[in-house]
Amino acid sequence: MPHFFIDLVTRTDESRRSFETHPVVLDAVANGMPLPRYRTLLSELYHLVWHFNPTCAAATSRLADEFAPVRQYLYEHMHEEAGHEQWVLDDLEAIGTSRTSVQSYSPSPHVLALNGYNY
Repeated sequence: MPHFFIDLVTRTDESRRSFETHPVVLDAVANGMPLPRYRTLLSELYHLVWHFNPTCAAATSRLADEFAPVRQYLYEHMHEEAGHEQWVLDDLEAIGTSRTSVQSYSPSPHVLALNGYNY
């Protein structure tokens, strides 16, 4: 199992570094972001976080027994992540966005594609 994660980190390191040094990310870290942009970010995030456990459940149901340690890891991680979508809703509510509007928000094609790919 540790080999799998080391391999994953190694293979994705360049992409992670590219993200961390992207001008938009650097600007947001250095200067913050306007409230409307932050609302959009959290609204998109809600739809990613909300689908996290269902996609993990779908993944665990498809894992062969040879990957039982991965299945167990996902079970544990799902437990840890349960309810995090409520945190995003709480944050949005704190900046004046109703839960109803977030739940009916249509995510971007990027979020839809990522969720679709994960399923």
